Amino acid sequence: MRKIIFAAVNSALLVVFLTACIPQTDIHQDAPTQVTVPSESAYQTEQVYQEITVEPTQSVSTVKQAMYISAYQEFVSHRLETVLSPEKLSYILHDVNGDGVEELVISGLDILSMKGGQSFKYFDLTNTGVIPCRFQPCEGNVFEVYCEDLGMYQHYFYQANQESASFITGVSRDPSDGMWYLHSKDGAYTENRQQITQEEAQNILDSYTRVKFRWLPLKQFGKASESMEYSDPYAQYIADALVRYDNVDTFAYALLDLNGDNIDELITSQPRSGQGAASLQIFTLQDGERKLYASNISYICTDGILEECEEGQTDPGQYYAFYRCGTSDPEFIEKIVRDPITLYWGRVEAGKDGRTITEEEAMSVINSYQQIELDWKPFTQYPLK
Repeated sequence: MRKIIFAAVNSALLVVFLTACIPQTDIHQDAPTQVTVPSESAYQTEQVYQEITVEPTQSVSTVKQAMYISAYQEFVSHRLETVLSPEKLSYILHDVNGDGVEELVISGLDILSMKGGQSFKYFDLTNTGVIPCRFQPCEGNVFEVYCEDLGMYQHYFYQANQESASFITGVSRDPSDGMWYLHSKDGAYTENRQQITQEEAQNILDSYTRVKFRWLPLKQFGKASESMEYSDPYAQYIADALVRYDNVDTFAYALLDLNGDNIDELITSQPRSGQGAASLQIFTLQDGERKLYASNISYICTDGILEECEEGQTDPGQYYAFYRCGTSDPEFIEKIVRDPITLYWGRVEAGKDGRTITEEEAMSVINSYQQIELDWKPFTQYPLK
């Protein structure tokens, strides 16, 4: 999940910019170890979440493991057969409501529970108003559904009851006005929100203690885990990918310090499903933990600049976005967009309103960022120690 800072955009260009930037599904949805409310100036404040640890699926007794496999396997097979990229699906077995039965959580889609040896749909993660939707268990039989993409921050908390879950509260940040809102009922729907301060939003997030966990490949459900535990967070990610993807021989990585903090970022090139172009994901280390720094990046440019673009498609619309690599997150610099209907070019710079520009100016801005070549190596050559 990428935290990107967006400048104010006038209403005429906002729809084009947001529509053009809908991200692809994350290739590997690891549980984040950091969630913060962005401050008014930098959209970032100190992270104060606590964490506790839950052992992965392998800790479940053999008898219970067989019981869960029997109850959930049919639905797992259904999910794997009905999605475009089944290798991207992840799962955990976690006792969401504290009744001693571990629910099956499939990333971004479903929570299943079981009763009398039969599974049933406990909660629909696709019906929360959060896209893309990510799941995070918390202490006290609470779970969080959240999104942190394209300047839209959404965090909604649910109480896990016996056979379903009920909405508790939530906070969101609207990228169109930069304001924070409290949601007192019905989740993400805007008609039930109330404007609050950034500090109030942070206090709500800090009141929930996250449970640390690890996603496992859904296609490995019911099988012994093939990946080992590694002290190197980058090695752990690559080891999991080697198990998860059949086309992992096409994945490559590079190590480069992008933001000047003397910590190499892990840059991965992973082909998008059904497309010829590769998408770059960037990871960094914070407090010894791997964090997804940016995703769906197209190129690395000089001076630690990231370029996200879409060009050469059949659709005449185009966009080019540029971000500076900050200490903890990418910082928005500017964006160039061509409207697919009017074919007019637009430009938005950080802290300024969007404006129409000529094609000559658009090309001048785009060409001012120089792409660099990286020292790519295949995933299979990463030193797994």
